[in-house]
Amino acid sequence: MPGREGRGLIARLALPALLATLGSWALATPAHAYVRYQLEKKDKAGVFELTGVFEQWKQTCIPLVVYPNDLASEMTTDEVVGAASAATDAWSKTGISGTYLDIELSSSLDVTPVTGQDTYHDIVFKNPWCDAGDTTCQQEALAITSVWAGQTSGTIIDADIEVNAQNDFWADLVTHPALGKQDLQNALTHEMGHLIGLDHNCYTPGSDPVQMVDNAGVLVPDCAGASADIMNDVMYTQAEPGDISKRTLKPDDIQAVLDIYPLANDPHVCPPSGTNVSLATSNDGCHCAVDGAPSAAGALPVLALLLGVAVRGRRSNKRQDARNATSGP
Repeated sequence: MPGREGRGLIARLALPALLATLGSWALATPAHAYVRYQLEKKDKAGVFELTGVFEQWKQTCIPLVVYPNDLASEMTTDEVVGAASAATDAWSKTGISGTYLDIELSSSLDVTPVTGQDTYHDIVFKNPWCDAGDTTCQQEALAITSVWAGQTSGTIIDADIEVNAQNDFWADLVTHPALGKQDLQNALTHEMGHLIGLDHNCYTPGSDPVQMVDNAGVLVPDCAGASADIMNDVMYTQAEPGDISKRTLKPDDIQAVLDIYPLANDPHVCPPSGTNVSLATSNDGCHCAVDGAPSAAGALPVLALLLGVAVRGRRSNKRQDARNATSGP
């Protein structure tokens, strides 16, 4: 996988207009299309190419814990949990009829844990935003969703969402309108799309290692100068202060969930938070296999796969979301 990359919800004014080219528009994605994470590899010339292996969860339930303490100076615990809950419900069977996907949110007032490759899926608010000595950290990032997936199967085994609590100002902008602030539910709904395996709907040259294709096999357009349909989509890479357009899923987002996680294919696997999911996890006769591992005595904890895991996150192929340059208190 490529090194730490800047992909995410970036400032609309941050990209030069010259990045938009006529050639990209000739291959522009339709308004109602979605883009999935694909495993990428380098060819002999060192150029990244798509493998055709898509990343997704192979379990019914995704236990997710939000830690609201570190945003207490800006939003109440109920507001933070409410924003996270609305974002998870939007992508789950609670909000979409016909899917088995169940993102199960709980909250904790414990000390915020360090995110990383473990058995927990967390939403945390970071201040300071950048880790000491991390020269690749981008201060303008709104949030980062890190996803770990098997390099052969694409099975997602871990995911965390980190929100920038140092350089951005957060609120529930529907209940409490305010100038210069970002809407937390808006950002988290976008991040949940990454968490379930969706990529951005546009391409950032010089940042994205490869130009992705949508579900119809059409190359996505450049993010710079994108059409209104692209910019208003939940999985568009940019958000300005005051934006609430990403709170509500669009038809392409809903179709993505129905295509990737249809009710008829429910694996009936619901591991509790912090549980080591084995290479073959069964529940009511259904199995969850990672990288085609055997389903008998040879099954190993998912952490044993870390040497064979593709990481989309803070330290590898990051999907990050950046604030508008004009945001403020």
